[in-house]
Amino acid sequence: MIKEAGGIDPSLFFDEDGSCYFVGTSPMGDTRYDHQVIVLGELDLDTFQIKGEQVPIGDGAQKDSYCPEGPHLYKRDGWYYLMIAEGGTEHFHAVTISRSRNIKGPYGNYQGNPILTHRHLGENYPICNVGHGDLVECKDGSWYMVCLGSRLMDGYHKLLGRETFLVPVTWEKGWPIVSPGTGKVEWTYPAPNMPEWKAESKCGFSLAESGRGFGGESLGMEWNVLGTPYETFYRLDKDTLSIRMKAKNMVPWEYDHTEFDFLTHMNSLGNTKESMPFVGRRLCSMSFWAAVTVKAELQGEESAGLVLLQNNANQLRLECKKGKEGQTVVFLTRTRYRLENGIRWFDEVQLGSVEMGDASCLRLEVEGNRSRFTFRAAAEGQGCLVIAQNATEPDRAFWRELAKCNQEEFEKSGTNGKCIEARELMIALPESFINYDHDYLLKKMVDEFKEKYLVSAGVFS
Repeated sequence: MIKEAGGIDPSLFFDEDGSCYFVGTSPMGDTRYDHQVIVLGELDLDTFQIKGEQVPIGDGAQKDSYCPEGPHLYKRDGWYYLMIAEGGTEHFHAVTISRSRNIKGPYGNYQGNPILTHRHLGENYPICNVGHGDLVECKDGSWYMVCLGSRLMDGYHKLLGRETFLVPVTWEKGWPIVSPGTGKVEWTYPAPNMPEWKAESKCGFSLAESGRGFGGESLGMEWNVLGTPYETFYRLDKDTLSIRMKAKNMVPWEYDHTEFDFLTHMNSLGNTKESMPFVGRRLCSMSFWAAVTVKAELQGEESAGLVLLQNNANQLRLECKKGKEGQTVVFLTRTRYRLENGIRWFDEVQLGSVEMGDASCLRLEVEGNRSRFTFRAAAEGQGCLVIAQNATEPDRAFWRELAKCNQEEFEKSGTNGKCIEARELMIALPESFINYDHDYLLKKMVDEFKEKYLVSAGVFS
């Protein structure tokens, strides 16, 4: 541990004479500066500690720049280049650069800053939050930048979080030009003319090779846990993952209705001594399907299941739990976080549920299409029941009211001798129909109508 490195986004720079430098942000709350700055310190490679005092070398290209961070140092043609991120990690994110003949400065800003940003493209541009870059020179002399950005879906929503993008770079008059000709991250670029290279050992993972299950002796690098796993809470046995129950809630209700202070929150990160009984992998595509077979002997308030987790206070949980009569119940719960006047609030609502009898082995499914999710559940050997379509309360309430109104109309007019659309026949069913797959019900009703009345039925939606 580097004792004096109290900020964020540290990186190392090795100079031509073999000396090593640490560069990062000043610690939050550091009284030596009235705002966040980028600091530099020489590192003793024997003790791995900073020698002497750290010196400030930059604070962004914009006056009163917000959140200068993510610094990287490079040396090219006798110049030291300091590239940083600024503007915050959301819409105003940007990459800026400065240079100096002396590693400790002073650094002069490039007149063409920012060298990469999408903040000027508006909130409807499909790639946003672009920033936090790093430069790499290839063996053929070409340059590229890796940077972070987010893909939008269904409005200004970024459910895939920040992803890594690759952008070509050229140099003009001693400064980098990012994505020449357009200045923004494009969806595709011409591939570099370099020989194919394959790693001798598998350091990362491939979506195609990693499979969809839990095969192997240990979890692959694509799997994550919440908190530092100081003790093992899971084990693998062939294609089965076993997770030990813990008296922990996926939502930190102890913080509900409490004051929020950002500095206190940041200083508390990493101090927890417990991990959640959770194993998950990041969502990598706008469309996906995931399923898990759950076998659990649940008691009391214990629950187990499948969760779409944005963070510990914004999530959709499809859970199995024992009901009051001892029967197994599968229910979908949505938790949302809001901050009002400095107070944290956690709101939770149940979007759907279905009783599964005494089933102890259940299959849980979630299907995602951009920001819309459908949750299903099935007992062993039975068909899937839809717990929630699109996972929104308004959608569910709409269909429930529509079913009620159609039932009333049917009672008034009767159905003898009438020819109705299969869609109306479906929505006129009892309210419980919303627990079933709509497409399945449409086909079933049309087929049975045709068989009973010998009349072709049309499907309209």
